[in-house]
Amino acid sequence: MNKMRSLFLAAVCFCSTLAISNLGFSQTEVLPIQNLLDSFSNHSEINGAASETAVNTTDPYFFWEIVADHTSGELEGMTTVRLFLGMSNPTDLLVSCSGDIDNPLELTSTASPAWWNNMQTNAELANQIIDANTGERYGVDPSLNGIIENNEYDSWLTLGVADITENPPTLKVTGGINPYGEFTSSSASNIVVNDFIGSAWFAMPVAEYDASHYAFAGDDGKVLVGQFTTAGQISGQMQVQAFIEGSNQNEFREVLEIPLSPAPGSSTATGCTDDAACNYDADASEDDGSCDFCSCARANDYTLTVEASPAVTAGLTTYRFYIDMLDATDRMSAVFGNDQAHLLVSTPGGAFNSPFNSSWNASGINPAFLPAFPDLADDTYATIGLSGPASTSG
Repeated sequence: MNKMRSLFLAAVCFCSTLAISNLGFSQTEVLPIQNLLDSFSNHSEINGAASETAVNTTDPYFFWEIVADHTSGELEGMTTVRLFLGMSNPTDLLVSCSGDIDNPLELTSTASPAWWNNMQTNAELANQIIDANTGERYGVDPSLNGIIENNEYDSWLTLGVADITENPPTLKVTGGINPYGEFTSSSASNIVVNDFIGSAWFAMPVAEYDASHYAFAGDDGKVLVGQFTTAGQISGQMQVQAFIEGSNQNEFREVLEIPLSPAPGSSTATGCTDDAACNYDADASEDDGSCDFCSCARANDYTLTVEASPAVTAGLTTYRFYIDMLDATDRMSAVFGNDQAHLLVSTPGGAFNSPFNSSWNASGINPAFLPAFPDLADDTYATIGLSGPASTSG
């Protein structure tokens, strides 16, 4: 069968360090963790002269996001979830997470082990300084994804960052109860930190907002606190210390409840739910607006033809782009581009536009004017089928 074609574009182109010492407690230096947190805050200024402070419209709160529901392999039946602290302002800064006798830290799971730890990744914290002199870090190395199986699904704690490539690195202090060992064990147990000294992980506060410093809430209003891969559901509580709009004169320090994490297999699968669409997804339970009804409608049988001819204007070439279609009854309805299917026409030397066609399409190419303005035929325009006004194109 002879191919039909539809013109859709005619164009004329010209020829042409941070280094910080590890913090710890010796047997002779037994100080409550709250003393360290106090050192971050400027209590003398808070209790001194009155000053204008930022408004915290909503207290910080914990929430979960699902990273992956695992349906095969070693992690089958588990889900990987991330715990975030939500805050009101982009410049709100999470300084520390902690627990002690007066402010117990609890992370409990309905599963046993409480969560899965990748014994090859073996990260307590996603990004931890282990050598103050060199700034060497240890944690989750994304370059090992695919080399260490399930490297990206290890369980760990953090303060904003997800791996060793991000800032700030996290520091930790430990009292009589070490919560971090439960992230390097093959049989992780629930965590309760309720001793007199306490434990904390933290990032050193900075003087001003920095978008690359992930302990700031940023435009999405959240800071990552931990990742867990588990066959159960996790809940608990912990004390958080935050500076509202980055000011240590406006400190938030309270124990916050951690809601129950989503159950394994409970994530909502999104996709196209219309079975008439080319990209129908039978596993999707929520339509995400991606349904495509055109790509499978014989589009693979269509081809593109580009015709070149000398332009009226010396030194230029006119190119016409046609879609070759199969049947006389096939109808071309649109030419489009989006973030997934790009529309790109490159004219490195520029394109000729006649001053006698004020329209972007073929409607301004009136053949009655061509004898007086012959270079009107060289105009660049977009169209679907027409090479001039509808009344003259047949």
